[in-house]
Amino acid sequence: TFTGTNNLNLGTGTVTMNSDIQITTTANTLTIGGTNNNGTRSLTKAGAGSLVFGSNAVTLNSLTISAGTLTSTSGNLSMAGNYTNNGTYTHNSGTAIFNGTANQTISGSNSTTFYNLTLNNTGTSGSNNITLSKPTIVSNVLTLTNGILNTDATNILTMNAGSTATSGSASSFVDGPMNKIGTTAFVFPVGNVAKWARIAI
Repeated sequence: TFTGTNNLNLGTGTVTMNSDIQITTTANTLTIGGTNNNGTRSLTKAGAGSLVFGSNAVTLNSLTISAGTLTSTSGNLSMAGNYTNNGTYTHNSGTAIFNGTANQTISGSNSTTFYNLTLNNTGTSGSNNITLSKPTIVSNVLTLTNGILNTDATNILTMNAGSTATSGSASSFVDGPMNKIGTTAFVFPVGNVAKWARIAI
């Protein structure tokens, strides 16, 4: 738990997590800027204050923002498990990567805007789904490498004006509705069940 009247920066030393952890910032800002390569460990951000990751790579199992603000790394934030946002997520112009080997969810009480969103779930068919349980926005680039992104009319994916998406493939596409803001040409990397069928405007 970080409590104080000033901000605290722990520098860029490598972060080691020996177990799943909760970081509580009751006020102000705690910066943990080191490389965090703990793909089997989960992190929960609690408290009304802010947690900042800096610019180095962060690799976790699941990530939960239960309160306050999480400012992501400007590099790669990789998650093999689930993502839950009950607070505020600031993308810091970084890339969020969902790279599990089993089904994953993007959920919480608040919507998330990702700068770059990459799907690279390498689970077997039926176990390679990333399911939106909350509306989600991409402001820059959606990259579809492996895995199916499941959306519905309520929990929809929106691509902001000026954003782009890779074309996807038979093993990676958006299964369900998605929005595109703006008037530029865009190819929706969509499909249905096992069929990849892009739509261009």
